[in-house]
Amino acid sequence: RSAPRRCNRAPVPAWRAENGAVTESEPTFDQVQFVPKSVGFIVKVSRELLEDSVNINVALPAVFAAAMALTLDGAGLVGTGTGNQPTGIANTADILTVDMGTNGAAITSYAPLLDALEQLQTANAAAPTTAVMSPRTSRAISGLTDSTGQPLRRPDAIAQLPLVSNTQIGVTDTHGTANMDFAI
Repeated sequence: RSAPRRCNRAPVPAWRAENGAVTESEPTFDQVQFVPKSVGFIVKVSRELLEDSVNINVALPAVFAAAMALTLDGAGLVGTGTGNQPTGIANTADILTVDMGTNGAAITSYAPLLDALEQLQTANAAAPTTAVMSPRTSRAISGLTDSTGQPLRRPDAIAQLPLVSNTQIGVTDTHGTANMDFAI
């Protein structure tokens, strides 16, 4: 299966005189190939555990759901696309990136988020709905302070943007891959 991914050539509007002919223009779209993927696991549990535990019928589904959520998050965010794993956002071709310098560089301001927002706006993309980052990056951004140690208020452009941390996003990339990735 495939579906339109994004318009790589938009239709070109043309001015016309009143009652004049309308110029024809056709957009073209990139395609994303949808390939079904499957993920699962088997867990052996003894009959004794099932019979003797007070809340195993609640605990096991919770553990299974948490493990599956982490696996799906990892695939969606940084999946390699090799084997049977889906390709995640970070490994998708033609995404926009903000260079974070050698070894990812330390977050010292809101500039990387503002740079990402600028790239999205320049590409006429929809406004972002969430920023997903590693817990370390989230902590660094949440801990930004001014020269007197007072917390820095987020700039208006990103003040309402939810910042979500996820352990599936690494912090050990080297220059060349130490980018803040985002897709439109």
